[in-house]
Amino acid sequence: MSNVWSIVAEEANVEKEVELVMYAKIGNIDGLQQASEKIHQREIIGNMIVLEDMTQRWRIRETNDNSYEFTIKKRVENSQGLNEFIEDNVIVSKDLWNTLKNCGSKAHDKYRYVFIAENVTLNYRHKDFDDARQAIIPKLKYEVDVYRPPSNSEPVWCKIDIELQDALAYLEKNFPEIDKAKVSISVSHLPFKPVNVILSSDADPLKQQILGQVWETQFNLKPSDLR
Repeated sequence: MSNVWSIVAEEANVEKEVELVMYAKIGNIDGLQQASEKIHQREIIGNMIVLEDMTQRWRIRETNDNSYEFTIKKRVENSQGLNEFIEDNVIVSKDLWNTLKNCGSKAHDKYRYVFIAENVTLNYRHKDFDDARQAIIPKLKYEVDVYRPPSNSEPVWCKIDIELQDALAYLEKNFPEIDKAKVSISVSHLPFKPVNVILSSDADPLKQQILGQVWETQFNLKPSDLR
């Protein structure tokens, strides 16, 4: 694994990712077919030792059976209830994919459905204004991950990532008074009719328990399940 770490350190494409992450039950599974893009992804998750007392989580992902990417994510502290990461990504070979299948601790087999919304309205209030204000975000990208359950039954839950790095840069430039606002965006308009939505950042212990059960019983596979 040390050779893999060297490749990532020398050749990785570094990206900043800011997302609002939520989970929901799928109300209308046929509505997923209205996505602008459908991507098949299989991935292996594992940990490597980088220092004597520190490990680093890694992921290797196969996309549409023909491309392979190795990723290391570093979480960045975010005060707005968002998931913020610095990603180191490097394109790798199928041979490495086959090798790391035997090293990972868990796996996922999922389809990613991409939905694009234009001219999204964000309602907000500010202490300097008496009335509510609106900001129009030109475009938002919703990535909806539908995982194959270990039982191979029809999926019940999905994970929804709303990419916000471009939207936040736009708001910072055009609506600076929104700075430090908590971000909340509706997903009820999406055609697969998500219900029972839970934010990943929700501090309610019961909801976190539900999400833990969803990952363990509906999302997570063993690496051997991908063979």
